[in-house]
Amino acid sequence: LSTMAELASFLSWSSAPDAAFWFALSERKLKQFQLDDSARPIRGYFLPGGEQADQPARLCIGNFSFDQEGLVGLPRHAYLLPGTLINSNTIEKFRALDFSALAETAAAEIWSSVNDGRALADPSLLNRFVLATFADLKKHLFHYWFAFPALRAADLQATAAPRPASSVFSEAELDAIGAAALALQAADPRQCVFVITHEPVAVHPLSALPALAAAGTKFTLGVVDPASSAHPGWPVRTAMVLVAKHVPAGSTVPVLCLRQPARASLLLSLAAPALPADGTIGNVKGWEKNAKQVLAPRAVNLSANMDPKRLAETAVDLNLRLMKWRLLPELDLAKLSSTRCLLIGAGTLGCNVARGLLGWGVRRITFVDNGKVSFSNPVRQSLFTFEDCLNGGRDKAIAAAERIAAIFPSVDAKGVVLSLPMPGHPVDASMLDESMATYALLDALVADHDVVFLLTDSRESRWLPALLCAARDKLCLTAAVGFDTFVTMRHGLRGPDGKRNVGCYFCSDVVAPVNSVKDRTLDQQCTVSRPGVSLTVSAMSVELMASTLSHPLGGLAPATAEDAGGVLGLVPHQLRGSLNDFSTMVLSGQPFDKCTACSARILAAHAADPRALLAGAMNTPGHLEQVSGLADLQATELDDDALLELDDDDEDEDEDEAEESGAKEESAQAGAAEGDDDM
Repeated sequence: LSTMAELASFLSWSSAPDAAFWFALSERKLKQFQLDDSARPIRGYFLPGGEQADQPARLCIGNFSFDQEGLVGLPRHAYLLPGTLINSNTIEKFRALDFSALAETAAAEIWSSVNDGRALADPSLLNRFVLATFADLKKHLFHYWFAFPALRAADLQATAAPRPASSVFSEAELDAIGAAALALQAADPRQCVFVITHEPVAVHPLSALPALAAAGTKFTLGVVDPASSAHPGWPVRTAMVLVAKHVPAGSTVPVLCLRQPARASLLLSLAAPALPADGTIGNVKGWEKNAKQVLAPRAVNLSANMDPKRLAETAVDLNLRLMKWRLLPELDLAKLSSTRCLLIGAGTLGCNVARGLLGWGVRRITFVDNGKVSFSNPVRQSLFTFEDCLNGGRDKAIAAAERIAAIFPSVDAKGVVLSLPMPGHPVDASMLDESMATYALLDALVADHDVVFLLTDSRESRWLPALLCAARDKLCLTAAVGFDTFVTMRHGLRGPDGKRNVGCYFCSDVVAPVNSVKDRTLDQQCTVSRPGVSLTVSAMSVELMASTLSHPLGGLAPATAEDAGGVLGLVPHQLRGSLNDFSTMVLSGQPFDKCTACSARILAAHAADPRALLAGAMNTPGHLEQVSGLADLQATELDDDALLELDDDDEDEDEDEAEESGAKEESAQAGAAEGDDDM
């Protein structure tokens, strides 16, 4: 710029997105944008250039960029600029964008603000930008391309070489201009262009330009300059187009490129361009070159800079959110992920259920078990390894909690080693206090969780947790397996009328739970089950929980085939299946008023004196039958021959009876089979 009538040169913008912007984009993509790829407003900012030479004219975006009102995160003395974000859902859509059209649309908006006068009140509109992105949230790889459209009604001519502002303005005048410009910025950080009048020097907002120009007042155009080089920054280009609306074409316009400190500012002399007679915007420039100085997008990979736990959490959430976005917009993922799950039993079923819960994004899982990992366990119990079996075996509950946290570090997993008090397993007086302490701990665990899974190895070990869930009205699910059969079911909850909607695991039995391992040989105490049975029933149990929680009524959801009102469809009471013929039955059973776990009389006895109820159940045969009223039913309605007949007939119940009673005998078979696999 050393001769007259030479083309003016300008330093183009250099984009500077910080990591916080990409994190904020990721969060909004997951929680707000989802699959909506429509254009969205964002904001950027720039700071005045300084004395350090050859610094780029940076346009910065960050976490604040999505906030259209507040100024939190905006640096001191920063100037706001408006932008448009277009985030594509796939890399193919990103590459197929009509980038020329995007730049032309933004330029048309700039031109419109010049013509209708909006840019006089809001000069930031002259520096609108466009950001096209594709966010690969699994890899945290972000493809992006910035456009900074500049109108080219005509090439800008320099009528004099750029020179230091101090060649025209005194140091005191420059300081006054700088202070006045900062005052404008403090009141409105969009005021990046202003007007300077002389004799004396005074700074006016850009909105004063039409009146000053109409009155023939001598003025200098002030533009806050992001550049620190010998050339002015990009904002001067469009500002001169606005000035050309108010001064004759070809007239010389002094332009102060204000930097900090003000003594570092440049002074230009530019000829006002001739605007197109047809009112068109002229040629549009502005797409940023990449690091190789090629007009092409850039990419940033943040995976190495992120906490690996955060990466895993985001990836897990993304899989679930895709399900919600594409198929089930009503699905409440937050409700599922915040559900606190207590797993009573950390064997084959407990391990598989825990893995299924992770798949649904559940973040809090507690295991309860008193067993140790044996050499037969790891091949079927998916959270254990060979090393867990050494030196007598690790506690299953502890090992399972550690392994589930190793799989997904964001889960809050705990293991509690606990031997459950069980009916028919007597304790002497000296051990009763210990049993009551165990009872108190288990009761506290049930109270502290939302869903309880009964996944233990015997029918009687499910009794106390089932009772506590009924007493606290917690959603409880039972899973059990036989050789080639399985059952999973949800226990009933109390409705507004105080009645339970469906029965519990024990409601289908006319005998109380007793010691099921007494007088059994070692091989009879171990699980004998086809490997796929536990995998099948574990998956069904987790899905039954998800379906139940996703129903508007939750655990009170009807169990009828006619009701499929849940987000995930039907919410059955129980599922019974067999791998012998690969069949599954959807059944429903009613609450039993003489149930030994959830009946009103049992719950009343528990509330009145839990110690007496527990001691009687463990030490006194027939105690639960007496308390529940089941003994009276047996005495009045069933003689010994009838009982034998019932035992024989139960195995051949027709389907109607199975639906009504819950298939008692199949429950007993399945309930006694799943175990610690110590063989």
